[in-house]
Amino acid sequence: MRMSRGVFLVITLALLASGCASTGNAVQTLNIADAKASRYGDRILPSVPVFFNTGDGEIIEAGLVSRRSSAILRDEDYSRASGIAQGCYRAFTTAVQRLQRVAKKRGASKVIHLKSAVGGTTARAADTFLCRVGAARVSVYLSGDLAR
Repeated sequence: MRMSRGVFLVITLALLASGCASTGNAVQTLNIADAKASRYGDRILPSVPVFFNTGDGEIIEAGLVSRRSSAILRDEDYSRASGIAQGCYRAFTTAVQRLQRVAKKRGASKVIHLKSAVGGTTARAADTFLCRVGAARVSVYLSGDLAR
């Protein structure tokens, strides 16, 4: 069965308007300290220090990337904005934890030069990270170097 262009356009516009489809271009800047203080902050391992936009040491592996996504929390405890922030915090702490675990596995003692970037935009301040917001999920992209 062949669908006409008009019907396809109407269905596509209806999906976009309802939030079932999203281009995922919204990016939020969030504070790293808020993520660490959130209920997900304990995921970050204290045994492997993480340095944002700085750090020194012998680099074992450069340019390691961690991408993590999380669902936007939608329940009576959170407004949409708060649910997005909590999802971003969860994705961020999980991405940091992944880099820390890889560092331990590969003999590194820290993660340095950690940066947050989304779609070619890098977080400007050392105390912030970027989070891409879609219709139902959020994503965090981190890159850094493993060092000892």
